[in-house]
Amino acid sequence: AVEGLTKGIVDETTGENLQGAEAAKNFLVEGLGSIDRTLLLSESPEGDMREEEADILKEYEENKASRLDGTSRGIEFGITNLDEKLGGMQNGELILAAGYSSDGKSSLSVQAAWSASVEQGKNVVFLTTETLRPQIRRKILARHSKLPIFNMPEGLNTRDLKRGTLTERQEEMLKVVAKDLSNNPDYGKLYIAQVPRGSSISEIEQTLYRLQREFHIDFVVMDYLALLVSDRRRQTTREELASILREAKQVATTFDGGRGIPLLSPWQVSRLARENAEKIGAYSSASLSETAEATNSADIIVSILAPTDNTSRYAETTMQVLKARDAGTANFFLFEVYYATSCFTAKQGIASFGPAATLPTDGDQGLDSFLN
Repeated sequence: AVEGLTKGIVDETTGENLQGAEAAKNFLVEGLGSIDRTLLLSESPEGDMREEEADILKEYEENKASRLDGTSRGIEFGITNLDEKLGGMQNGELILAAGYSSDGKSSLSVQAAWSASVEQGKNVVFLTTETLRPQIRRKILARHSKLPIFNMPEGLNTRDLKRGTLTERQEEMLKVVAKDLSNNPDYGKLYIAQVPRGSSISEIEQTLYRLQREFHIDFVVMDYLALLVSDRRRQTTREELASILREAKQVATTFDGGRGIPLLSPWQVSRLARENAEKIGAYSSASLSETAEATNSADIIVSILAPTDNTSRYAETTMQVLKARDAGTANFFLFEVYYATSCFTAKQGIASFGPAATLPTDGDQGLDSFLN
């Protein structure tokens, strides 16, 4: 790296001449990432399952107990219909919240992070590249204000928090909400880190391991993966995104000596996918076809579709489970989203499709005729 910084070196893989501070940094990060992955591979769990009868039975009994007492062994979104469908986000899973701009991908990420920390007592790391840390903090605070104990049906609006335009009573409640979020011992940690521009998955992984030494991490939200760079430079944007997804899946799988961790990230679909979704009323698995690796690497893909003409901070959205490795059938759900507080409320009406069914990709076929 020093040689690259001073006089330049030739990349043995691509034949490209690497010179300057940025090239030297990328070269060093890639090398450190390779070392990390080698160490993690040596620490990953392995063994003869024929000698693990007791572990197999114990795992099943724990899963059964969780089902009977109404709890999940994974991380839940805190949205009843969706959680019943998925059964929780498990260690080692890469979860994508797919949608177009302003559909509510980041709101869903905030909801999941808040619920994991406050409702489930888990330690959460929220990494943000797209949004400043204070903005995420305001979103979390606004979501927390919707708890029934505060008796504020509308909660604290993020816009008012930003502009300093809360009413006198709301300002008093802000103190109460902030105190509860800060001091309630039943809540898990909710660590928000603003990621520097041009960061790679290896740098994210190093950050997580640094934090893991301070506290046990249960859940990671990355807002969002597509703004990171690959550890190794790629020829096209498509290849870059595919590489980032594969690397993120590896982090989800190998983190903490092979324990793994659920990793959730928003994922933006193309304008064409959005236009097709408007015609049929929901996204389909074909909506992510421009980046095939998204459907290959992700264990769970949840899409959100909001009205394009929405000018209110309320919107009725359609949520679709496009992929879930262990969840079986594909459903879509209707939710009302209050973007001012990142709060999702289920509405009546759930349509279910068979195990092999998907929503139509033909834009001329309406959703009603498909359901019929």
